[in-house]
Amino acid sequence: MLGVTLTELGRKKARRSRRSIAPIALDPTGAEPHLALARILALDGRDAALRHAEIAARREPGKGYEMQAQVLLDLNPARTSRGGARRSLVRDPQRAMSEFVLGGRGQKAGRYGDALAAVHSGAEANRLRRIRSF
Repeated sequence: MLGVTLTELGRKKARRSRRSIAPIALDPTGAEPHLALARILALDGRDAALRHAEIAARREPGKGYEMQAQVLLDLNPARTSRGGARRSLVRDPQRAMSEFVLGGRGQKAGRYGDALAAVHSGAEANRLRRIRSF
């Protein structure tokens, strides 16, 4: 969280912060540290975010592929991000952000019906997640 916050505040060196990368040194194959670093690198506009999302996908495919789709969309909206979003949903059908990514891609491609269906699915997944977390 510190690395993300510092990056959002505009401190470019935050991604190199020991606190940002220390969890990876402790658990190099853990999904969560790589997901966090992918978020930081994506905020900084760096393609290395994709590598960390891919590493995370080996342990947590739903989360990792969803992050990959988000990173692709953030770094270069013209690049396709459907593949990661679809792989994420195959592994975990309740990944709301993957649905929203697919909705955004459908809208950009002029497939408005598909886009609306994906956004509705994402909203429903979000609603169900909130209900389960109580």
